[in-house]
Amino acid sequence: IDSIKSSYLAGVVGANLSKSGHLAFVGGQDMGVVNDWGCGFKSGVVAAKPSADVVTTYAGTFTDPKKGEQISASMKGQGVDVIFHAANQTGLGVLTGAAQNGMIAIGSDSWQGDVAKGSVPWSALKDAAQATYHVAKNALDGTFTSGIYVYDAEKGAPLYDARDFEALSPELQAVVKTAEAGLRDGSISVACN
Repeated sequence: IDSIKSSYLAGVVGANLSKSGHLAFVGGQDMGVVNDWGCGFKSGVVAAKPSADVVTTYAGTFTDPKKGEQISASMKGQGVDVIFHAANQTGLGVLTGAAQNGMIAIGSDSWQGDVAKGSVPWSALKDAAQATYHVAKNALDGTFTSGIYVYDAEKGAPLYDARDFEALSPELQAVVKTAEAGLRDGSISVACN
């Protein structure tokens, strides 16, 4: 599952929603897949608003919502107004902490707009269920091949939830659609390594 493209779109949305131009990414740990989320996000932010900056921090845990709340409060103190996480349960604390501090939060993995209602206008999806479905379907219809299977934008993976998209302004919807098309046809390439 390619999380880089959905986090890139989250960065585009976040940059457009930010008033300060100071955004943050919170990872659970400093590790490969988490860093992919952060890299995609930062790439989308910079593509949408080159003057913006992204502060990156790691919670050191995926299971401590209180720590996530504290990180959000700390980021608010640094002038951050949009915060994105890849930190599981700690990330849920990031979302609630952002709401408590009047910040915009962006969810990850699944739709998280109901975690802190009114404060999470976007979630970057990682649809593991659909990836599993496609592999199982390929096995059943005889087209399965062994090896690494990447379920990404080019294969139709959803990058965001329709509820989030429909709540955006028409202008931002157009920006998202343009970026999404580029991610799906490969004209936007995000290098993270």
